[in-house]
Amino acid sequence: FTPPVGEATKELVAPLLKQSRERELEAALAEQREPRLWYPAIEINEVRRRITALVGLAAEIEREEPNEIVRLLYHGAIENDVDYLRMIEATHEGDTERYWALNLRIFHEPTPDEMTHAFTWLRRMLQQGIEQPETAEISQRLIRFLHEQLRLSLDLSAGKDDPPLVRARNPAETPRTISADAARNFYETILRESGYEGWQVTIDYAGGGTRVESSLRHLFLSQEQFTLERVRILLAHELAGHVARSFAGEHSPIGLLGIGTRDYYPTEEGLALYHERWVDELHGQVLLLLLYRLLRRPWEDVQTAQKRVHRLVLTRCLRTYRGVPDLGRAGVCHLQDVAYLRGLLLIDRMAAEDETVLDRLAVGKIACGQLPVLHPLRMIPPPQPLRQLAYDPELDSYILSFESSEKDAEKLA
Repeated sequence: FTPPVGEATKELVAPLLKQSRERELEAALAEQREPRLWYPAIEINEVRRRITALVGLAAEIEREEPNEIVRLLYHGAIENDVDYLRMIEATHEGDTERYWALNLRIFHEPTPDEMTHAFTWLRRMLQQGIEQPETAEISQRLIRFLHEQLRLSLDLSAGKDDPPLVRARNPAETPRTISADAARNFYETILRESGYEGWQVTIDYAGGGTRVESSLRHLFLSQEQFTLERVRILLAHELAGHVARSFAGEHSPIGLLGIGTRDYYPTEEGLALYHERWVDELHGQVLLLLLYRLLRRPWEDVQTAQKRVHRLVLTRCLRTYRGVPDLGRAGVCHLQDVAYLRGLLLIDRMAAEDETVLDRLAVGKIACGQLPVLHPLRMIPPPQPLRQLAYDPELDSYILSFESSEKDAEKLA
């Protein structure tokens, strides 16, 4: 028997694990080999305890729950959670075959259609990169890498007249910003006025970054200036997307809708991206790729930017291959991030057929494919004040009013 690790011990060990991992990554890069990663922090006894508890809960629901729809939804969610825990167990045991089989069962491989869309975006990005002196060399290197390492050839003559993925900014144009305090007041106000009781907004002075933690009903903001674009994205993607569905599910007749049904994740991310893209287009912008959004820092010098990009790329690789026991096994990865593109394509198709699907999906964290299961319950979609605000063409003026209020308060202080 191994006693559970306390929070204080975890805090002490975490920096050591991070340093060890970073040393191994740099050594692997220098030696041109795959890194050898270990996961000593996995509390395998706790993982197995949770598996046993979930299996017991499934049996209890089968015996005690009279409603067939509720039974079906809970069984699907429990099976999904058990599979994920068994995938963690496979990582601990070094069982790559089992890890991959469970990964495929939970997330499913990208389809040919999804890969075509992904490479269409990549092709368009490379086309733009070749045309700019600052990025021509790295674009050519990426093209060679695709051809030599991945055996992929992109037709760079196709789609050259398509809209650009990245639009050049006017160096003389300074993005309008508001302070972190003004951003906090803005989000506090809209959450309160939209009826989101119990939600709090806090500036994270410890450097944890901007993030939403739905289980804590908390929005954390970084201690820095916020561009209007960033304020809009956070509202459209995180609040009108994730928070709204979680809150609606918590207050629905089926509490599971506040947590998530089986396979809800692609629908969840697809809806959030759909709202984000709508707001971007409303303001004459394009939906930015996640990596480009992370990389874009026009004020940085080249050396600083290169160091930051190096860290970001390593972080992205760690995320893509998270938990894979044997990194020497080709084709095995953590497939969770396929949900973003898959979900956006799914919502696009469904909304094109019937736009009311956006309201029907607003009842909670449910997958598109499970809407027919809910239909007999005749659940009424809740109001969407956050979405309405995000879609308001005058949103920027409203956001800026909070910066003006902050400055007025400072003058009076």
